[in-house]
Amino acid sequence: MNPRPAIPSSIPSKLSVNFVLPYSPQLSAKEVDMVIIPTTTGQMGVLPGHVATIVELKPGVLSVHEGND
Repeated sequence: MNPRPAIPSSIPSKLSVNFVLPYSPQLSAKEVDMVIIPTTTGQMGVLPGHVATIVELKPGVLSVHEGND
């Protein structure tokens, strides 16, 4: 069995975001450049190709960045 490569062969250029509230979806498969989420340990930025992570969210503002904004 061959070991998996340490890094992916290509990092995606965009991040696909789904943000769903109990009563309706707010974003569905939205292609963005970065998302900043509030966690119990502080703000966390997520970029395309980010390693899979599990964090505890806290109430706050989710920032979605597209292009140069």
